Amino acid sequence: MANVKEGSRYTNGVFTLDNDDKEFLILRESLEIEESGEDIFLTVEGRHLKRPDTIASDVYGRPELFWVIMDVNSIRQPMLDLQVGQVLRIPPLSLVLEAIERMNSEI
Repeated sequence: MANVKEGSRYTNGVFTLDNDDKEFLILRESLEIEESGEDIFLTVEGRHLKRPDTIASDVYGRPELFWVIMDVNSIRQPMLDLQVGQVLRIPPLSLVLEAIERMNSEI
C-alpha cells in the first residue's frame, strides 16, 4: 500500500504496480464540497499563475491545500488552466477540513 500522508490529495487514490513492483497513482476522486453562503470568490491575479499554492496560502494560510481549490473549481491542470481574471470559488476552511476528514474515513 502506498505511503500517503493523511489529508493528501492522494489519500483516496487508486494505485497499481509498475513492472518493477513500485506503486504509482492511476486515479483519484475529486474532493467535492457543496456551495455555501460562506464561500468567497477570488479573482486570479498574475502572481497566482502557475502557483496555485499562493492562492491557498492567501485564503487558508496553508499552501498545501491548493488541490482543494483546484478540485472545487474543476481545474485539472492548474499550471495551464489558471487564467488572470478567472473567478474561483473558495469554500471556508472549516468545510474543507470536514470534507478531508470524511474522505479519510472512507478509506
